[in-house]
Amino acid sequence: MKASVVITSRRFSSRPWGRKRFYKSTSVHREGGDYGVRLDHRSLRTPLRKLFVVPREELAVGVAQEWSSQDDIIIPSHMHLTSLCNTVIDDVHVEKCRNDSLQHYLLNDMLCYHATEPDELVLLQQVHWSPIIEWFNERYSTNIHPSNSLAASTSGNHLINNEALLTINKWTIVGLQQMADLTGSLILTMALLKDRVSLSQACWLAQLEAEYQGKHWGQVEWHHGVDRAHLITALSAALLLTNLTANYTLH
Repeated sequence: MKASVVITSRRFSSRPWGRKRFYKSTSVHREGGDYGVRLDHRSLRTPLRKLFVVPREELAVGVAQEWSSQDDIIIPSHMHLTSLCNTVIDDVHVEKCRNDSLQHYLLNDMLCYHATEPDELVLLQQVHWSPIIEWFNERYSTNIHPSNSLAASTSGNHLINNEALLTINKWTIVGLQQMADLTGSLILTMALLKDRVSLSQACWLAQLEAEYQGKHWGQVEWHHGVDRAHLITALSAALLLTNLTANYTLH
């Protein structure tokens, strides 16, 4: 029996560039052991023209909602979940770079680099970043310490050799990489995944220094709001992808 979810809602888009919307509705359907998305009666395809199929129905529904939410002009940059799924399906050396990329993120983790001045920023980082590092060390048996230089003190191989991370699938690795890119921190990414921090807390922690600078030196309010909104929506998509595919047997 074919499962189908039809979504017809639409959302105003403020950005003026993109392709004109050519469909009226979106739907989710079974595609073998996976799930596909249709725009009217056309099967969605990736930028490399591969058939768009995902392993979880919830993922397909999320992608269908993104396409449904486009207004008269399709804005690809608004469809974070679609973009992440396309990356996996079109396969940009996802499996090959798994261990190297995790090692890179950990050795260059933003939470490891603490300011030396001003005192107020130093205190903020100590109060809000250090407990996350301590949690990470305990959880993953690492020995990471904050540093004031570009040579943070880590024992990162303990994490990379962790079996739970070595066995993650290509869908999950793309979600993890995107979260680490957005936050600048694999440590913060794992804290969010394991519910050590909430989504809003993760966004605030990732922008802690920028928030401090804006508070003391001023900022363009509308631009700051756009940046934060983009971070929240993009991080939400990556978190959804990671949570839906982690510890899941893929076809």
